[in-house]
Amino acid sequence: MWVKPKEILIKGYLWVDEVRSPHFILQRRRGNEQPSGFAGKDKDKGRAGSGSAILIGTFDSIFDTKPFPFRILYQPPKSEVYHVVSNCLTYDEVKRDWNWLESHVSPTLDSLETAEEATDFVLCKINSLLAGTAISHPSHLASAAITSAKDDASEAFQSASYKFHELFNIPADEKLVNYYSCSYWKNRVPWQGWMYFSQVHLCFHSKVFGKTTRLCLPWIEVLAVENSNSAFSLINGILIKTKKEEHSFGMFLHHAETLGLMQQLANLAAVGIIKREQSISLRDVPSTPGLGSQSVALGDNMLEDKELLFKLSKNPPRTPSLLKRSLDARARSEWLVSRFRLPEGERLDGVTSASLWTPHDKRYTRGSLYLSTHYICFQSKVKDLVWVVIPLREVSIVERAEGRGEIQQAIFISTHDHGPFLFGSIDDREFLLHKIAEMLAGCTEGYLPSGSIVKAETISEENSEILKEKWMPCQPLRTLFGIERVKPEVGQDIGAQEGSVQSSSNASDDDGGSISTETGVGADENSRGSEDQRRLRQEKLEKDKVERWEAHLREHGGQWIGMYRTTEMANLVLRGIPHSLRQSLWMLFSGAENDRAANVGVSYRQLVNESLDLSCTANEEIERDLHRSLPEHPAFQSSAGIDPLRRVLCAYARKNPKIGYCQAMNLVCSVLLLWCGEEEAFWLLGAVCERLLAGYYERRVVGALVDQGVLEELVSSELGAPLQRHLAKLGVVRIASLSWFLTLFLSVMPYESAVNIMDCFFYDGARVIFMVALTVFELNADKLMNCRDDGEAMTLLCSYLEGVYHEEGGGRTHDREGEPLKRLIGVKELLEQAHKRHGAAITWERLEMLRRRHRLITVHSLEDAVARSVLLKTLQQSGVMKMGRKGKRKPYFKQTELEDLLCVVKEEALERAMTAGSDMALAAAIQRLSHGPCEGSTWPNHEALFSLDLPTFRDLFSGGVSPWGKAHPSLPHRLFKMADWNRDGMLSFSELVLVLGHTSREDAAARLRLLYALHLPPLLSDPTALLSCPATSYAEEVGAEATEEMFSSAERGGVVEAVAGEEDEDGGGRRGGEEAEEEARWAGTMELRAATLGPPPTPSTPNHSQPLPVEEGLEEIALPRMGRQHFEALCDSLEAIVDGANQPVGVMEAIYRVRELLKMIGEENRASSRKMSASLGSGSSLERSPWNEKNQDRNGNASAVESSSSHISQGDGVENFSDDVNQNAETVALVADDPSAVCPSEVEELSDWSIGVEQWVATVLSRRELSDFFESCPDLSKAIAMYRENKRAPRQEK
Repeated sequence: MWVKPKEILIKGYLWVDEVRSPHFILQRRRGNEQPSGFAGKDKDKGRAGSGSAILIGTFDSIFDTKPFPFRILYQPPKSEVYHVVSNCLTYDEVKRDWNWLESHVSPTLDSLETAEEATDFVLCKINSLLAGTAISHPSHLASAAITSAKDDASEAFQSASYKFHELFNIPADEKLVNYYSCSYWKNRVPWQGWMYFSQVHLCFHSKVFGKTTRLCLPWIEVLAVENSNSAFSLINGILIKTKKEEHSFGMFLHHAETLGLMQQLANLAAVGIIKREQSISLRDVPSTPGLGSQSVALGDNMLEDKELLFKLSKNPPRTPSLLKRSLDARARSEWLVSRFRLPEGERLDGVTSASLWTPHDKRYTRGSLYLSTHYICFQSKVKDLVWVVIPLREVSIVERAEGRGEIQQAIFISTHDHGPFLFGSIDDREFLLHKIAEMLAGCTEGYLPSGSIVKAETISEENSEILKEKWMPCQPLRTLFGIERVKPEVGQDIGAQEGSVQSSSNASDDDGGSISTETGVGADENSRGSEDQRRLRQEKLEKDKVERWEAHLREHGGQWIGMYRTTEMANLVLRGIPHSLRQSLWMLFSGAENDRAANVGVSYRQLVNESLDLSCTANEEIERDLHRSLPEHPAFQSSAGIDPLRRVLCAYARKNPKIGYCQAMNLVCSVLLLWCGEEEAFWLLGAVCERLLAGYYERRVVGALVDQGVLEELVSSELGAPLQRHLAKLGVVRIASLSWFLTLFLSVMPYESAVNIMDCFFYDGARVIFMVALTVFELNADKLMNCRDDGEAMTLLCSYLEGVYHEEGGGRTHDREGEPLKRLIGVKELLEQAHKRHGAAITWERLEMLRRRHRLITVHSLEDAVARSVLLKTLQQSGVMKMGRKGKRKPYFKQTELEDLLCVVKEEALERAMTAGSDMALAAAIQRLSHGPCEGSTWPNHEALFSLDLPTFRDLFSGGVSPWGKAHPSLPHRLFKMADWNRDGMLSFSELVLVLGHTSREDAAARLRLLYALHLPPLLSDPTALLSCPATSYAEEVGAEATEEMFSSAERGGVVEAVAGEEDEDGGGRRGGEEAEEEARWAGTMELRAATLGPPPTPSTPNHSQPLPVEEGLEEIALPRMGRQHFEALCDSLEAIVDGANQPVGVMEAIYRVRELLKMIGEENRASSRKMSASLGSGSSLERSPWNEKNQDRNGNASAVESSSSHISQGDGVENFSDDVNQNAETVALVADDPSAVCPSEVEELSDWSIGVEQWVATVLSRRELSDFFESCPDLSKAIAMYRENKRAPRQEK
C-alpha cells in the first residue's frame, strides 16, 4: 500500500535489494521467503531458512518493529537520502505498485531536469494517491482524520491494522480495536508475538525462529477472561477459557488495560447474542410518537463514535484507534448513568477535579466533577460523603466566582427555583465554562424547558367530561384504603383481626408471643382500645419521621433532583422514608424523574389508550395476573386498584415491547401504586426494569440468572466455602434468589416490611438485595447446614422471612394457613445488620465485575440449551432425513456434525450482526428480523436464532462446507431460492441441513436430480450469462441482485397475491403483470423443490413429522426437459464441482465423455421429435392419450435411453459413442411410430435439442468415477474445520 513518503538515510543491512531501476529500489526484509520471479543480488544471504534471517524474523516479531516484508524506496539523483513510498505484505501487491511506478512515474522523471523537481514530483504523486484512496473509501476517512496529525503512533496503528486484516483474512468492515505485545503459552513454550483485538475476534500471531503460531478466536466463544496465577504465565498473566480449551497469555506491558478491554469485548459479544434474540422475538408493534423505532440494532454495540473526532477536548486520548476510544467512552458513560441514575443514552463529555461547597457543614469537599450531555454531577473522593446531580435544564446562570483562601478558580451555578452551587479548585476554569455553555446550548432538545416543574399529566376543562367517562389517573391507593391488609377470616373485621393477636416484643421464638383468649364484649373493647393505641403510636412515629426528613432536606438543598446526598441521608433511608414523602423521593432516588423529563414526547395517557385496545400476548398475560397482585390488600380486590394496575402494566408493555410483561412485575407495580400516583408508578416501573434491575424482566430473565451466579460466588467469599457447597448441593441459592430478586422480597415478606427494603433499593441500587440475601443466609447458617434436602431448607427460609416484621407496627399477624406468625426480626434491624456485615464488601464496582464474569457463563449456558433444543428437533424431523433401504428414514448427519454446523452458523450470523454498521443489506435484514418471521413461517423463535441469510449461506456453501462449493457463484443463490419456500430471505437451520444433506448425503440419483433442477428455468432463466461472464465478476453481481431480490420479497411478508388487473399511475397493468410474472416464477421454483428437496412445509405438517409414502416419493414427480444452453451450463457446473473436489484426472475425462454422449442423445431426440411432429401433422388422433395425470412420465424415450446408457462399459472410449447413439435412435424411432404416446404440448418442446432427467442421471452414473464421487459422503465436521482454517488463513497463503 502507498504510504506517506518518509526519509531514511541508509537502506539498512536488514533489507535485501530485489529489483533496482534508475529511480526506485524494491527491497525484501530478511527473514521472509524470496518470491519466484525476483533475481536479487543476495539470494543466499537473505533466504528465510538461514540463521541470520531466522534471528531477524524473531527480532521483528518480539520487538515493536512490525516491518512489512516488502517496500519500495525512491532515491533522488546524487543523494544519500531515500524515501519510503510503499509498504506491502505480499509479492503480488508490491509487484503491482512497482509496475505502476515504472509505467506512470519513471518516464516523467527521465524528462525532468533537476533533482529537486523529480523529488517534488514523486512526493506530490504519492500524496495524491493517498488522498484519492481516502476519498474513494469513506470508511477510511476517520483513519485519515486521525493520521492527519502526523503522529507516529497513528502510523504504527495503521500498519498494525493492515497486517491484522492480511494475516487473518479479516473483512474490511471488521475494525481493529487495539493490539498488544505478549507471549502465548503453547505446549509449555512461550511464543512472543502480538495480540490483536477486533470487534468480533481475538487473534494472536507470532513468528519465532522461523516457526509461525497463529490463533483466531471469536469473542462469542469466550466463556471467561480472568487473571492467571499459573507458573507458565510468569507475571501479568491472563487466562481465556472457551468450551473446548484454555489459552494462557502473559508478559503484558499494560496488563490492566488489556484485561479490561478483553472483558468488555467479550461482554459486548454476549450482549450481542441477547440483542439478536430480542430482535428476532420482537413482533411488529405499531410505532408510538416519541418512542422511535422498536427494532434492536445489533451493530450499535461496536459502532465508531465519529463525534469524538470533532469533540473539543483538553487532553484527548492518545490511542489512535477510534473504535477503542469509542469503547472507552461507552464504558465511562455507562458508569456515569448507573452511578448517578441518569437516563439511558446520556454521554459523559469530560471529568475534572473540583471542590464543592456544602452549605450543611460550611466547608469545601474535594471530589470529581462530571459533565455530560444534560447533567453536571459531582462525587466526593471519600466514598458516599456527598454527591450531587444538577440537571442543565434547571440551570439559569453559570459565571466565574472569586475564590477565598486556598480555593481559587471557582464557578457559580445558579438554578431557576433552587439554591446555587459553588465549585472551586478547578484545573481549567475557562475551558470548563466553555464546555458548560456548549452543553447548555443543546441540552433542551428532547427535554423539558429549563425551569419547568415536572408534574403529572393535567386535563383541560373542555375535555374533562369526556375523559371522565373513560378513566382518570388515580392517586396513591394508600390515601383511599390506607396500608392495612384484608382480614384472613370472612366476616371478621380488620380491627378485630389486629386485636386478636397480642404479640409481645420480648416474646421468645418458641411461643411467638401470647395469644389473647378473651371473648365477648370485653374482648371487643380491649381490641378497640389496643387498636386506637397502635394507631396513635404509628401517627406519632410517622410525624417524628416527617420532621426529621423535612429538617434534613431544608439543610441539604430541598426536595428536588439537585439535593445534596450525604451519609446522613443514607442513614435516614435505612430507618425508612415517611409515607407522605415516599412518592417524590422514590422518583428522585431511582432517576425516574430524570427519565420523565427526558421523554417529553411520551404521553402516559396516550400509551394507556393505545394499549388497552391492543390484542396481544402481553395484555392477555397481564389480565391473568391482575387478581394475583397483592390480594391481601383491599385495594386489589376491587376495580379501584385493579384498573390502575392494568393501565400501568399495559402502558409499559406498549412503551417497551422488548420487555413487554413478565410475571413479578404485577407485584412490584401493585406496591408502587400504594404509595405513588398512577403516572409516577409507570415511570418507577420503567426505572426498575430498565436500569436498576436491567435484564431481570426480559423473556429469558438473563439479568436475574446472572445475579444468581453472582450471589453464589458472594456466598462462597463472604460466608465461607462449606456453607456455599452445602447450599449448592441443595440448590437453595438459585431456587430462593430468583423470587427474592424479581419481587424485591415482596413475595416472601410482608409488604409493610419489604417496602423499607424498597426504600434502600431505590437509594442504593441492587447491592441492597445482595446484602439482605447474604444476611438472611448468614443468620440461618447453622440451621441450613442441618437441612437434608431443598424442601426443608426452603421451608426454613420462608418461615424466617415471613417473620420479618415492621417495628412501627402493622403488618401480617397470621401466615397463609391461619397460624399466628412469629416475630423473628425487625426489618430495620435486618437492614442494619446487612449494611454492617456486608456493606463495605459489596460495592457497585465489585458487583459489575462479577456480573461481567457471570454474564458470559449464563449467556453461553442459555445458548447451549437452545442449541440442544434445536438439535433435538432437527434430529426428530423426517423432512431432513434420507430414505433408507427398508423405507425408513435416518438423519443425514451425526449429532456431533450438527453441533459443529450449529456453532459455525451462530458464529457467522453474529459476526455479520456485530459488523453491520456499514453493511446496508444486512442492516435491512436485521430490520426485517425485528418484525419476526413473516406470515406463513413455521420455524419457532429459538430456531430463528440459528437462521442465516443469503450472504452467510453463500460463504458457507462456497467455503467448502458443501462438496458443491466450487460451482459457479450463482449456484448457491439458486439453491437458497429453492430452499427459501416462504420467501423471507432467511434459511432456518432445518432448511440448511436439508440442503447440505441433499448435496452430500443423499444417493447419487437424488443429488444428480437436484443438480439438474438447479439449471432449469425459472431458477436459471438465462444460461448464457453463466457461459459468457467470468465467475469472479459474476459473484458480486449475483450477490447484490440476489440480496435485493430476497429482501424485497421478504418485505412483502411472504407470498404476494398477484393482481393482474391492478393498474399503475399511467393506467396500465404493468405492476399487476410484474407481480403475476413473479408469482409464476415462484410457483415454478416450488415445483422444482417438490421434485427434489421435497414439498414445502405446511401448517398441518410444518416439519415433515410423518414419513412420506413411497408412492408419493420424490422420484414420482417429473422434471421438465432441458435445452442445449442449460445443458452446457449444467456440464460446466459438474466440471467445476468435480475439479474443486481435487478428483483424479480420470474423472474429468469421464465428464468429457458424458458431455459428448448426451450431446448426441440430444441430437437424436431432436431428430425423432421432428418425425413425431410430421406424424401428428398427418391427422393422427391424440384424444386417447391420458395427459391429465399430474405425475405421468412425460419423457417418452427416457426409459429406453436409460437402458441403453447403462450398457456403456467403463473402458469405452469416444469411438463407442456412435454405436450407443444408433441404438438410442432406434429406440426413439419405435416411440415415434406410435403418435398417440406423445403429448401434443411437448411436440414443440421436443422439436429443439433436449435431454430428460433420466437420461442425465443414467449417463452420469454409467461412469464409475462419477458414480463414486456422487456416492461419497464427506465428513461435515472436517469440512467445517477446513472452512474455518481457510477463512482465517493469511491472504498471501491463498
